[in-house]
Amino acid sequence: MNIGEVELEKELIPHNEATRIEALRNYAILDSPSEEMFRNLAETAALIFNASIGMISFIDSDRVFFKENYGGELTGRSIKRSHSLCSMVVLQDNPTVFKDLHSNPCHSINPSFIKQIGLGFYAGVPLKSKDGHNIGVIAIADYEARDFSEKDERILQNLGKMAMFEMELRLFSFTELHKLNSKVRAQYHELIFTQSELEKSQKELDNFLYRASHDLKGPLSTMAGLLNLAHQELTDTMALSYMEKLSIVSVNMNEALSKLVVIYSLLRENQSSNLHRTILNKSNLEEMLDLIFLNTKRKIDLKNIQVNIALEDVQFEANQQHVQLILSNCIENAVHFHKKIAGRKPIIDVEVKNTSNGVMLKISDNGEGIPTEHHDRIFELFFRGNNSARSGMGLYIVKKLVEKSGGAIHFNSEYGHFTEFIITLPTGE
Repeated sequence: MNIGEVELEKELIPHNEATRIEALRNYAILDSPSEEMFRNLAETAALIFNASIGMISFIDSDRVFFKENYGGELTGRSIKRSHSLCSMVVLQDNPTVFKDLHSNPCHSINPSFIKQIGLGFYAGVPLKSKDGHNIGVIAIADYEARDFSEKDERILQNLGKMAMFEMELRLFSFTELHKLNSKVRAQYHELIFTQSELEKSQKELDNFLYRASHDLKGPLSTMAGLLNLAHQELTDTMALSYMEKLSIVSVNMNEALSKLVVIYSLLRENQSSNLHRTILNKSNLEEMLDLIFLNTKRKIDLKNIQVNIALEDVQFEANQQHVQLILSNCIENAVHFHKKIAGRKPIIDVEVKNTSNGVMLKISDNGEGIPTEHHDRIFELFFRGNNSARSGMGLYIVKKLVEKSGGAIHFNSEYGHFTEFIITLPTGE
């Protein structure tokens, strides 16, 4: 920059330059891309006055940034303050008009640049921030000299007010967006912290459950062994009766503990896709049923229950442990709720067959049935429809396991006559 341009630059600096620049930068408009509303205003200004060029610019400390330059090539670009007539506009609050730049050039602006562009006319009004600083300009320009009336000046001023309205709206939107982003960031960090705390709590709960189940199962196993020994050595009828009752309590406690562990694992699993699946077939189901009926043999023999099993040659993809739990809970319920009814042979039927919807598992019995008023609640956790010693967790577990396997379960029952549970599992093909 030569000495002449340095002097011109000094003439273009208003007395409140520092605060004016600060006000300008609060709007975050410098070096921003073209925006439709400002582009439309620049074009409207040119069209209203039938001018070749319409522009919206902002005057920084050492340059003029053209936000929009309709009819020109400066949109998104900057030039020196000493090369732009817009630098003159921010020096006063009134419109700045050069009607004939060919005959009466502006001596505060580098004349060679104006001549290079070939401008003959320029009119601009300052864009005033809400705190009273002239931060930018809306202007029109043409290549020929022309007149510009007071009415024209008022129209251009109104366009300037519209431009500043958009500036304030834009600033408000950015401010609110910044606040929202700050809140989102704060909530995100809070969420990360909460997740971390939950993971710690989860690990502590896992450790507690493992230790608690281990510590409880040990004494229960010991008690079962002692009760079995007592059965063999005691001869007193009353004592044996108490031992029998204690054995039942021990079995029920062990069953409840095992089911609580299953429920906890179910609550932790979020997606059925996380389940370990294998291909199951008729042979696998036979092994499962043999084990289940072996574990319930004592009760089955005591109640003289006839068991009928009908298995088709099926094949499906599922979690083996879950299928075994489904079958065992349904069969154990059927055995438990089977009461002797005069003239009726106790029967439990287990049927497995292929259907159009998948593989069907059907467990039915001709026991006491489920009262109608309990039909809507039998799958609720801890629901017990009578004074049974059962935990109220079995059918809840069954329903959850079926759902996690992608299957469906429904039942039919008539109180005093029968109950059947029908489970459909997808084949996975």
